[in-house]
Amino acid sequence: MRVPKPPDAPAFDDFEPEAVAAGLERRIGRAREQIEEMLAQEPQALIPTLELIGEDLDRRFAPLRHLNSVASTEEVRKAYEKTLALFTDYDTWLGQHQGLYSAFKTLSESKDFPARPQAEQALVKHALTGFHLSGADLPDARREEVRGLLARLSKLGNRFETQLLDATEAWNLHVSDEAQCAGLPETVTALLGERAREKRLDGWLLTLDPGVVDAVLTHAQDRALRRSVYEAWTSRASESDAHAEHDNAPVIVELLAARHQLARTLGYDNFAEYALVERMADSAAEVAAFLHDLARRARPRAQEEFVELGRFAGECGLDGPLAPWDIGYYSEKLRKARYGLDRERLRRYFPLEHVLAGLRNLFRELYGLRFRDVEDAPVWHSTDVHVWELADAEGQPAGRLYLDLYARPGKRAGAWMDEGGHRLDLAGVKRRPTAFLTANFLRPAQGKPSLLAHDDVVTLCHELGHCLHHLLTQVGYPSVGGISGVEWDAVEFPSQLHEGFAWHPAGLSLLAADVDSGEAMPGELIEALDKSRSFHGALRLVRQLEFALFDLELHRLAQPATDIGEVRRVLGSVRQEVRVTPVADCDRFECGFSHIFAGGYAAGYYSYLWAEVMARDGFAAFTNGADLCADAGQRLAATTYADGGSRPARELFHDFRDRDPDPAALLATYGIS
Repeated sequence: MRVPKPPDAPAFDDFEPEAVAAGLERRIGRAREQIEEMLAQEPQALIPTLELIGEDLDRRFAPLRHLNSVASTEEVRKAYEKTLALFTDYDTWLGQHQGLYSAFKTLSESKDFPARPQAEQALVKHALTGFHLSGADLPDARREEVRGLLARLSKLGNRFETQLLDATEAWNLHVSDEAQCAGLPETVTALLGERAREKRLDGWLLTLDPGVVDAVLTHAQDRALRRSVYEAWTSRASESDAHAEHDNAPVIVELLAARHQLARTLGYDNFAEYALVERMADSAAEVAAFLHDLARRARPRAQEEFVELGRFAGECGLDGPLAPWDIGYYSEKLRKARYGLDRERLRRYFPLEHVLAGLRNLFRELYGLRFRDVEDAPVWHSTDVHVWELADAEGQPAGRLYLDLYARPGKRAGAWMDEGGHRLDLAGVKRRPTAFLTANFLRPAQGKPSLLAHDDVVTLCHELGHCLHHLLTQVGYPSVGGISGVEWDAVEFPSQLHEGFAWHPAGLSLLAADVDSGEAMPGELIEALDKSRSFHGALRLVRQLEFALFDLELHRLAQPATDIGEVRRVLGSVRQEVRVTPVADCDRFECGFSHIFAGGYAAGYYSYLWAEVMARDGFAAFTNGADLCADAGQRLAATTYADGGSRPARELFHDFRDRDPDPAALLATYGIS
């Protein structure tokens, strides 16, 4: 029986969405036939057949999936929605296939199973869990119910993301009075001026690009302008949004009902218990205890920080209490007053090209990696996208990385890593992994250099940690290589660990240089940056706790919320426990919370903090005074990166650090004793 050989690289040249969708439909049909043939004729080829078929489909779907996020058009959306439905149905068919379920059970119970490779054992165990979560062990009628629910959830998640993107792009604000732009960095006003001229307008045109929103809320002296942008950002995709046709509230209610029904059909009390089946945490109760303990420790300090900020704002001339749109503005003023640290002054030390070169040098030092620019690779945007070829210390190819870093129309907000293809080494077929790194940094005005905020540098380090987790795996089974098969509450460990390089003096010596002179960042600036890391740390921590607790409590209700009012009551209850800053009347945060309503973080947003315990402790292994320890990079590469999802994350961390993680480093990062 012949199985497909996956393509080497993503195909973005001459991309026709409808043709790609039609081709995938045919391949999915053929995949079903091949699997039935394998079970009838060559059941011993179970694992290589499924892995090769799965990787072939994933690599062919990846370009369309990626374009739907970074270059969305009506044609791309239609093709993606059609193909997503086909893949959802196919994945459910696989997960409920009685012949496959029986074959994996037989394999796991065989006498020689304990002697099989570690990765293969992990693959079988993950597969059996997947069969259970897909309803393979249920009666026919209930399996069909699960199938319908999974299809519905896939469609609803895509609708949430699409409506959020449309609502974000529907808003803009034309400003013709220069006084309203007072305080904004010159790089920002130049860009906003260009956008106005593109629309044949005078003055400046503001949008909801994350970089614009951040610049306005941090620097704009005009309080009314800050309020307008804040209200537009926090009310996106809601009934209070100016474009209420994109309201995500009904989608949220439908999602919660379908998730709860899915969990109950599969024998769980709620969706949180269902989602935690393959996590490091043992139960929702354990996660809740973890989060509430952090809240108990952080909230008193957060309250002190907010009172101090209010007092400082009053000294600066604010008449009355701090409003939500004042917090970023006066926080930046206080940071500058306390540490002599100006975020805009910092920008000049982070020209994008230098930062990228510094990261390449850093990863060469830590992991022995070599990087080569690929000039002729087909890409989806001729100027924004850059491609790197990675090789290991011996010069052997390790994979490709695509970087797409600027905000633009048709691109969803935020920063993320996505898989373009996994490492594959099975049945004589070898393929290198591919990763996409996407961000939404502020595009420089024409003729100006691209200068990153320090937060942007932290974001780059974070997402590159994800990319290396995927690219440096030594596991040739796609289902458990790289980040595949990794417990969701551990998947943020490498990414958050890598954030530390954007703060450490040795990391900054590689990443930072003056845009004009090329001189290194002065020592006093590095010291000020280091001291500022815990600035308003408790306020940042309780914000994360608010998101995580809202997500957890929403998904472990005995009955799902039946209307958006109930969803907001859950959010209000969480805010009463942990939040210390005011909430605007227009706030519809839940309608833009794509992590849990469109991404993979439903009942799992706590993962950021859970993994951060490992990350902060793990980064300490890299530090030796002012220097970095290259041997720590080698240990991380030989454990977490090399083994990916083929071994439990707890074991891999223990092998890396020779002990379990110590949570003290997490609290210290946030300035909490």
